[in-house]
Amino acid sequence: MTNPDSEMTKLKLLWRNSLPEEERDYWREQFASTRTQPELRQELEDKYKIELRHNTQLRRFCLWVVEEDWREQQVEEVLSDRAELEAQGLTGEQLRAELVRRMTERALARGDYKLGEAAVTLDVKVGRLGIAERRLALQVRRAEHFDKAANRAAQPGGLTPEVLRQIERDLNLM
Repeated sequence: MTNPDSEMTKLKLLWRNSLPEEERDYWREQFASTRTQPELRQELEDKYKIELRHNTQLRRFCLWVVEEDWREQQVEEVLSDRAELEAQGLTGEQLRAELVRRMTERALARGDYKLGEAAVTLDVKVGRLGIAERRLALQVRRAEHFDKAANRAAQPGGLTPEVLRQIERDLNLM
């Protein structure tokens, strides 16, 4: 569990919620530069009053930035994929299946097997939901059918219990 008051959490929230893209780009350049980690930590403290006391904290933050950038890229790619597939006319089950297939391929190509597993698990859950929805629709249609049959039987001249008994007697006589 993360500490909401930790310096690392403050830095992540600043990065995610407040820093304009130009500043993020500046910091990405600084993280990749030859500047020492103590220099970078000092600049973070001077600019944002965030005090990372150890180089390992800065290294962990830099890895988090890489992951965060990758996640944002994935969101953009999924939105692009969705627009492309919808333009091709895919909808519903076909659209979902193709999006999950592409997401799984990306995860496996990156070597992120946890993400690949999550994509497959999500696909299975959505598939089960679809089955449950179809099952419910079938039950609703059956109930409507039985209601209509009951209404027809209750109408004059319809299939009343007496008429059914008479038909049964007639059939037994043959």
